[in-house]
Amino acid sequence: MKKIIIISVLISTSTYAKTTKNIDSEITKLLAHDPVITQVQEVVNQGLNRASTAAQPWSGSYWPDITGSITNHYRDRTKLWNQAFFALGYQVSKIRFMNNFEDVQKSYLGWDHSKLNEKLSPSEKYDLLVGNHDFNFTKAILEELDFRASHKPSFVSSNSSSTKDTEIDPDDNHESSRFSEDKRKNGFTVWRDSSSHYAYWSGICDGWSPASIYLPRPVKPVTVKSFDGSPITFYPDDLKALGSYLFARTNTPYFASMQYSFAGQACREKGKPKLNHDGKVEDSACNDLDPGVWHLALVNRIGVDKTGFIMDVDNNVKINNHPVFYYELEYFNPKTGKIGSLKDSIIARAEMRDSFENYRDPKAKSLVGVRSKVKMSFYIWAEDHHELTSDSVSEDKTKDEEYTYDLELDEDGKILGGEWGDRSNENGEKSRYAKQPDFIWMAPLHQLPYSQMSSSTIQGDYLNNKFEWAWDGKSTLPEDWIAAAKEDQKWSPPVLNNQYSKLKSAQVLSNIIYKLFEMAKE
Repeated sequence: MKKIIIISVLISTSTYAKTTKNIDSEITKLLAHDPVITQVQEVVNQGLNRASTAAQPWSGSYWPDITGSITNHYRDRTKLWNQAFFALGYQVSKIRFMNNFEDVQKSYLGWDHSKLNEKLSPSEKYDLLVGNHDFNFTKAILEELDFRASHKPSFVSSNSSSTKDTEIDPDDNHESSRFSEDKRKNGFTVWRDSSSHYAYWSGICDGWSPASIYLPRPVKPVTVKSFDGSPITFYPDDLKALGSYLFARTNTPYFASMQYSFAGQACREKGKPKLNHDGKVEDSACNDLDPGVWHLALVNRIGVDKTGFIMDVDNNVKINNHPVFYYELEYFNPKTGKIGSLKDSIIARAEMRDSFENYRDPKAKSLVGVRSKVKMSFYIWAEDHHELTSDSVSEDKTKDEEYTYDLELDEDGKILGGEWGDRSNENGEKSRYAKQPDFIWMAPLHQLPYSQMSSSTIQGDYLNNKFEWAWDGKSTLPEDWIAAAKEDQKWSPPVLNNQYSKLKSAQVLSNIIYKLFEMAKE
């Protein structure tokens, strides 16, 4: 369920000051367009106190690294069986999935169509589709997993005042960082040997979360011809695995084709973040997602654009990415805590005894309390669905969260920012820690990732998602698609301690995945 990449901050404390927050540019960059709504009253006027996305993001596995990622033979295993190995860690689980893979290599030619479909992993089915007699794509994934299990990327600052490397999240080992664009102006990333292995939450939730938003739900199995003309069937969870892997591992360079934008940094605290003397979260990286940005993201992205975004639910060291698809808003008076209409809940800033007075935007004239309730799609174990041959919303697992905050408004009711928590019942005491998301991220509307070799096989305007398919899904793959797929599946490790050497992941050919999803949708 993990894999957005984190860089810990060098200084764990920061000084907050009364400054203009200016969230306009942040929300515009996040949405990749100007926000339609910036005033709190406009939410009510447009009937957007509650809204949901046009389609619910589908639940899926985060394909844990410990269990072999998408090489996992999930249809041939029960959840309990897989969890037993999962609990024993990567090295023990590795013995199991390597033995399974060797068994496939030795025996698959003698299996009939039914047994192939039930025994093979998603990656092995892809191998047969593109003509990999030796399952080279699956081999590449396993080799890359093994490399990542014993090596970690570190950010090296070029700032002379820095005394040590800034480690990228020790429980994650993805080379790329969501801070790379800004950080690499002042440093670089290198790979080093490491004795640590995968955390239990390490996987490709950074692939599943956006894939479930941008790819249509695969509701039915798809049967296509493999390299030798024999049929092979991709079930919905096979397609979810390949789609998630496409989003997680496409690197041209990594994440570039999706143009992701983020609000907030990753918190590095192992428990609840510490509070300073004012009751404010001490580490700025654990409190840098402004409630105003959060609020405007909900109403503009979900309410107006009808599209979801991804949230790290845990405001601590663990990364837990989930796609948000629904929200509802409730207003309260930040002085009394009384629930009411928006009009009755807005109070003049001067009327409130406010322990966060020093952190307010100086342009703020009034405050309003908000409780936002959100729904998100939750991950599932692929083994939970190992007998299913179809998928629907009824198979999804969802989770609810609630976040309380206040919004700072200017004289026209424009949202300037806010602070997390409900201080209406403080009675002069420091405010308690307020639950809050760690960070949120999204890509421009209708964006899709493209693998390195995909442009060599596409007819039409690929970058604008206007395809003219050269493969109808009925015949075997065209030769140029097979050649491109075999080139994309290659991976290469970086040269250790070399800032110019990058890890290249194995990739699936993106247009194959899009065609399969097109065939599997309702």
